[in-house]
Amino acid sequence: MIKKKFLLCTHGTFHYFNLAQSLNKKKQLSKIVSGYPYFKLLKYKLPKNLIDANGFYQSMNFFFRKLGLSFNNPIFNILNWKSSLLVDQKSKKYLNQADVFLSLSGGGLNTGLEFKRYKKLYICERASSHILYANSILKKEYAKYGINFSIHNQFIRRELAEYKSANFVLVPSKFVQKTFQKQGILNTRVLNYPSDNTTFFPIKSIANNKYKTKKFKIVFVGGLTLRKGVQYLIEAFNQLKNDNFELHLIGTPSQDYSLFKNKINFNKTFVYGHLDQKKINNILNQCHVFVMPSIEEGAAISVAQAMSSGLPVIVTENTGWKEVVIKNKNGFVIPIMNSNKIYQKLKFCYENLDQLKKMSKQSLKYSKSKTWDKYVDELNSIVKEYS
Repeated sequence: MIKKKFLLCTHGTFHYFNLAQSLNKKKQLSKIVSGYPYFKLLKYKLPKNLIDANGFYQSMNFFFRKLGLSFNNPIFNILNWKSSLLVDQKSKKYLNQADVFLSLSGGGLNTGLEFKRYKKLYICERASSHILYANSILKKEYAKYGINFSIHNQFIRRELAEYKSANFVLVPSKFVQKTFQKQGILNTRVLNYPSDNTTFFPIKSIANNKYKTKKFKIVFVGGLTLRKGVQYLIEAFNQLKNDNFELHLIGTPSQDYSLFKNKINFNKTFVYGHLDQKKINNILNQCHVFVMPSIEEGAAISVAQAMSSGLPVIVTENTGWKEVVIKNKNGFVIPIMNSNKIYQKLKFCYENLDQLKKMSKQSLKYSKSKTWDKYVDELNSIVKEYS
């Protein structure tokens, strides 16, 4: 059977370059179009001729964030909108080189319609919950801080058109699928994200020693935003009065950071900012449990990375990992926006280290069964159904 050629489109990087690497190994990648500057993509070691990098608008985005512009400043909407239109426009050039167009939502409408016009496959991937659900739940959370949050209507209209136009919408979890079904959209297919087991793995010399110390280390990896629920993790951690507890927050502080910074106990909390993956893996190995308290998510890649490093995980129902964690018994699933539940599970983990070690083994067992190469095989099987 002749394998289909894929054209990928993403306005950032996300997981698309891991996917591109596996597609390239199978000689199925025609091109990946990205809204990131090329120098930020070098680490993926893909042949230059397979990458179309368009980083101007994202570079401007980074620049204005460093200047301290508020997260709700209209300039970011303009830059993100321009970036999405640009990667869509650039993707059109490669219509004749691919059989399948896989685009992250927001950046592929016009190219997708062209693919369908030529009887080719258009897959819209939504890596988060349905945009109307996301808008609604985040609006409520920001309102608690007196902020009038709203996803701009032009982004909503464009995504809704993509959902409708695509042959199917690819989603990373049943949680996301349910948010689509509630909106009457049934053309979704679920494909869980794997992790990069070559980058995230147990370092025995470090991992074994953590049980010999009195310190109990809790770790979070992701953007320090209200959406990720970091505010609830901080509240839960502050209930742990024992001096043996440490909280490690890895991720770029967003404008949201100022909303909960004053609640952080910096005597026991370490805020790292952005780190490369090697350093993240090193810290994960030093910690006892990983927490992802997201209010809404698709399926946070950092959860998969934590499991690959051998960590038990505490996740909310809206992280996209509910079924995986329950099935593999490698952690706990809790309701969203509930710091008390996070506190209870952290306390249990601290008081039951033997149980924690068993959950750690289950995390490793699961992660070894999931790779990006297997993800591509599953994606190919789904694509075959539409051929």
